[in-house]
Amino acid sequence: MVVTAIGRLAGSRAANVTVAAQLSADASGAGGILQAFGAGRSEAVATNFAGRVGGLLPTNRILLRDLVVFGGEAREILHNEKLTRDALPSLESGGAVRPVSSATNALIAQPVVAEVVRRIEAAGEVALVYLSANVAGGDEHDPALESAVRRSYPAHRLTEPRR
Repeated sequence: MVVTAIGRLAGSRAANVTVAAQLSADASGAGGILQAFGAGRSEAVATNFAGRVGGLLPTNRILLRDLVVFGGEAREILHNEKLTRDALPSLESGGAVRPVSSATNALIAQPVVAEVVRRIEAAGEVALVYLSANVAGGDEHDPALESAVRRSYPAHRLTEPRR
């Protein structure tokens, strides 16, 4: 089931990845802030854009509770496939505890992030992404990046990366 879902997802979402990457790169080049929304398990999709090493800055991760508290709506470009059964059966009782969407979420977000970074760099710009503390210069890079983003986007609330 996982392999089948991944195959369908990869084939059906390629155009959406291209659209999302172009819109995101264009917005970044114009000084915009990417708005990444996720609810439930799809919060992981939003987290792949913001709030993780390798995630894009400036990005605003919008969670369902934010929409409830502050109001608003999110335009859908990328979404996880609506599976009849999201989890694989794994219990003798017939219950299921292994959600397929947890695997496919990363397959939605990571190609977009990679393509956005490629497009930004192809335009001669510097992609604003967090570096891992495990790579040389990561500890120095991220605070400097955050300071620069705060100066450029004073009203933006940074989503700190999970390291």
